[in-house]
Amino acid sequence: MGGGDADKGGQIVVDGATGYLGTHLTYKLLSEGFSVACVVHPGAKRSDAEQLRKMGAEVYIGNFNQDDEASPVLARAFQNAVAAVHLIGSVAPKKGQKLVEMHAGQTHWFLQHAQKGNTGRIVMVTTLGTSSDAATIYQRTKWAAEQIIAAGPLPYTILRPSLLVGCTVGTRDSKLVKRYREILAKKAIVPVIGGGHNKIQPVFVQDVVSAICRCIFPGKWQREATGKELEIGGPEVLEMRKFVKLLMEATGKNKPLVGVPAPLAFMSAMFCEAYQEVPSVSADQVKLSLRDNVCTDNALTAVLGIEPTPLKTALATYADIERGAIATGAKG
Repeated sequence: MGGGDADKGGQIVVDGATGYLGTHLTYKLLSEGFSVACVVHPGAKRSDAEQLRKMGAEVYIGNFNQDDEASPVLARAFQNAVAAVHLIGSVAPKKGQKLVEMHAGQTHWFLQHAQKGNTGRIVMVTTLGTSSDAATIYQRTKWAAEQIIAAGPLPYTILRPSLLVGCTVGTRDSKLVKRYREILAKKAIVPVIGGGHNKIQPVFVQDVVSAICRCIFPGKWQREATGKELEIGGPEVLEMRKFVKLLMEATGKNKPLVGVPAPLAFMSAMFCEAYQEVPSVSADQVKLSLRDNVCTDNALTAVLGIEPTPLKTALATYADIERGAIATGAKG
């Protein structure tokens, strides 16, 4: 691991482990010989939890809420853990879910479990652009969750990545890239909100995994990162429309881009949020698509010493998915 030596008998907690980043992180930690305790929501797909077990992780089913606060199941996951990595969150939650409860509420109970379990430190992954007055509820509630961790008694690092891209384990993806890949597979044209002129700084998922690892284990990188909120991004800043074109190249699909006016995009988001169990596009996603989302200071190299992977290299992993040449994570 990048951060130095650590006792491989010590347990590392990963919540949100069935998700895109969680699956990649769990696979990496296990491949390095660490014990991983995955906290999984009771509503998660059985197949997703089973994939984690096949990797070699211990799976603990439970909610981060007041009812589960004294749960012996979750208590075992956190007991004397080397670190706990907090990944729970969504920019387009299921119908009826509130972002403030998902982000700030669950972070509160996550911290309670970590404290009671004598957990060594916390690494939390939020998103680029968090602030108390951010344009989206997503970013504001992520900021509120950050404040809970920062005010707590445990050593911590908060990572704020830009758009995560690439896939080397399983088939999960970021919501935005997943949507574009589905559109490329099924539609004749590719809609881009506002013409796709907002700037982004995509970062390879494996670089984010490496960043988390460097914040967990003792050494120079951990010391540099402790007690900080770090923006991390890839090596390139580009417009969304250019990103979509590069995704087309990587997946061998070439289709025309069509700009979607913001009012029409917001109307579509209202419909999706009202009638879909998991909205294919949310109002917050529309707002994010109309603004630049780039690092002020990219800590990936400056603080954590990681050379960011070129975007084309990260996107090339989607061709592996198309060919079925992707790791499942299962042992054997």
